[in-house]
Amino acid sequence: MDSNEYVEKLKLLSGMGMLFQSCEAENELFDVTFWYLPKLFPDRPGTIYLVDKIEKKLARAFSWPDSAGEQKTPDSASCRAFLTGVSEDVTETKSRVCRVCGCGTHCIPFREGKGSFGLFCLGRQKNGLPSSFYKGLAVITTEYLSLGLSNIRLRNRLHEMTIRDPLTGLFNRRYMDDVINREIKKAQRSGARLGMIMVDLDYFKNFNDSYGHDAGDNGPGIDTN
Repeated sequence: MDSNEYVEKLKLLSGMGMLFQSCEAENELFDVTFWYLPKLFPDRPGTIYLVDKIEKKLARAFSWPDSAGEQKTPDSASCRAFLTGVSEDVTETKSRVCRVCGCGTHCIPFREGKGSFGLFCLGRQKNGLPSSFYKGLAVITTEYLSLGLSNIRLRNRLHEMTIRDPLTGLFNRRYMDDVINREIKKAQRSGARLGMIMVDLDYFKNFNDSYGHDAGDNGPGIDTN
């Protein structure tokens, strides 16, 4: 690799990191990533896997080129890189590690706290294994992605805490005020009518006295469901 190519890669990495800071949602961050990664690793296939929040398994977020997405998804229960949180080179002598990724793959986990929540698998280049420079570039790229995703998810969790009641999981008064004000303005602009239904649950003191406060805390959530 000549010095010009080296500088160009660092510029791309820096530009990607700066755009990550302005992303407010995961899909925005992935749009940025999908544009930059094929340029950072043009002659190497790669795939980003993230843990599905519902199934708790690794699922492909995106890959390049298109054919890279046809490979089997690594198993989070047996992938050494995912389990240990340490990047791995998959070689013939270590075929038990991420066998589905194929020989020559460099697997780097996305880390948050003490656990992993994703995986970046960078494939072999056409004429051999990834060079030390590209391995390092992949590690830094993964760190940028991990930090960007963690920040977005943290902001989302904090936002949920401000608009939901912790006991029932229902939207709170603050959320109601925001929604009502927004809908009133929309109705005023369009000239449409606005209706609202309010439900008051009475006699909760009797419910608490009969069944206990724990049951009383769960009552509103059960009623609304």
